Amino acid sequence: IDFFAGGQNPCQVLDGEEGVLFVKKPDGRATGDAFVLFSKEEDADKALSKHRDCIGVRYIELFRSTTAEVQQ
Repeated sequence: IDFFAGGQNPCQVLDGEEGVLFVKKPDGRATGDAFVLFSKEEDADKALSKHRDCIGVRYIELFRSTTAEVQQ
């Protein structure tokens, strides 16, 4: 969440940590993917400007998704 709150284009994640949905494999292990819900459409646009920024030494890829993709 701090990743989105800082920098030149800060944006607010909907409901804090509750707005981050981690994708898991059938065995319960993390896939490394997550869906992040934002408070406003403009926050989602700001978040996309952080595509390929880094958290520590790992770069982060961001893509717009649909409600249907989140529900899968």
